Amino acid sequence: MKKFIPGIVFGIFMTLVQLALGFAGKTEDTNAGKLVIGALISGVIAGALFGWIMNWFAKNKRTKQAATPTTLFGEAAVLESPANHFKGLEAVGGRLYLTQTKIIFKSHSFNIQNHELVIERSNIKNTSRYRSLGIVNNGLIIELNDSTKHKFVVNGTGEWVAKISA
Repeated sequence: MKKFIPGIVFGIFMTLVQLALGFAGKTEDTNAGKLVIGALISGVIAGALFGWIMNWFAKNKRTKQAATPTTLFGEAAVLESPANHFKGLEAVGGRLYLTQTKIIFKSHSFNIQNHELVIERSNIKNTSRYRSLGIVNNGLIIELNDSTKHKFVVNGTGEWVAKISA
C-alpha cells in the first residue's frame, strides 16, 4: 500500500487543482456536476500515471546504475535506498548510501542539479524524521554540527534514523 501513496497524494492534488481551475473559469452555462466529474477523472488518471512512472523509475536498472557513486571510499554500504535530496526548490533524485563513517548521496543524471554529497558521520549533530508535503512520513533531516540541514525523502526513514544514530 505504501508504494501507492505518492500517486494517491498527487491524484488528490491534481483533482483539487482541476476543481479550482474549473470553478475559477466557470460561467453561467457551465455545469458544476460536469466540472466535478471531470476533475475526479483527471485526478485519478494523473495519480495513476504518476504512481506508475515513479514505480518504473525506482525499479529501472539504468537509473540505479547511473546513481552508483564513483567510490564508497573503500567501505561497504550498510544501508542504501532511492532518495531525493532537496537543493533549493528541486528534489534531486538519486541514491542515498550509509557506510560505517559516511553518508553519501549520488544524484542520477536526470536532474538539473546533479551532485554528489558526502557527509562524515562524525559531523552529524542530529537526525530526525519529517512529513513531506505535511502528509507522508518519509522525510529525513540530517543536521550537521555547523547547523546546516540536509533534507531527504527516502523509504524506511525510521531505519535510516536508527542506523545513522547508532
